[in-house]
Amino acid sequence: MSDRHLIIISVVAFVLGIFYSGSETAFIAADRLRLRHLADAGDRRARRVLALLENPRYLLSSVLVGTNLAIIGCTTTFTALMARHYGTSGATLATLILVPVTLIFNEVIPKGLFLYYSTRAALGSVDILRVLTGLLYPLVRTFTFLSDVFTRFLPISPSSRLLNVSMEELLFHIGDSRGAGLIAPETTELIDRAIELKDLSIRDAMTPLEVVLMLDGDVPFDDQRGVIAHERFSRYPVYRGQRNNVVGVISVHEFVTAHDREALRRNLQPPYAVPENARLSDVLLQMREGGRHMALIRRPDGTCVGMTTLDDILKRLVGVIVDEFD
Repeated sequence: MSDRHLIIISVVAFVLGIFYSGSETAFIAADRLRLRHLADAGDRRARRVLALLENPRYLLSSVLVGTNLAIIGCTTTFTALMARHYGTSGATLATLILVPVTLIFNEVIPKGLFLYYSTRAALGSVDILRVLTGLLYPLVRTFTFLSDVFTRFLPISPSSRLLNVSMEELLFHIGDSRGAGLIAPETTELIDRAIELKDLSIRDAMTPLEVVLMLDGDVPFDDQRGVIAHERFSRYPVYRGQRNNVVGVISVHEFVTAHDREALRRNLQPPYAVPENARLSDVLLQMREGGRHMALIRRPDGTCVGMTTLDDILKRLVGVIVDEFD
């Protein structure tokens, strides 16, 4: 191979190394909110960037394979060129030259520039990166397969996400987007409430039992009908004897179909009870999955201390909800 060919290969590999080093930083640091906004506006490059980011493991594998091939190609050809002209000392000279040059011009400078212009750089490099990724597909798939084989012996999942966002980072991005006017105030309030939900217990959405409107299962049926006609809630807990002895829940529809107290008891739905220290988010999930609208809150000794409804929980998330039956 002539000197000219060695120089061309070395320069091309060096430039590819710069490209891979910078594009890796650009894709990781790119503003995804900005990219989604551009994609929604019809920007095809933004859509391609987001498509690559949907599989970060494959993207990073492609970049790493390309970076290493570029470094190997540049180092091999430049060392061969130096050895041809300087003999046994050529390899030493090549190392002394390539180490600082690669560190400065192949790592520090491109990563700094691509980080500063991350979103713009990702948009500008996505088409080239897609072509190179396609060319390296067989190699990337091979190395990914070998990586999966080895990671099976480690206590990690090969399919686990590589890019995780901490709660602090999420809150920072929300605040940054709010300051830039990218998120509406009402949306910000909803996000804040959703984040707060994980720290709340069911007591934060509980109505104390002493103020809950309940039906006495031992009173005449007509008296109960009068309570429902006057209050117009959609569901009522029913007790017998003491108020904390809740025997069931009756909906207005089920009450209307009952004609006497015995029929009312047959239409009662079993009460759904949760411990008073249950997390609000867990109760919300259980009520949604079970199709329940009301839950009783009990102490460890079984004493009923309050009640909550699906509306009460959702109010903590989205604010006041107007129920046509309330």
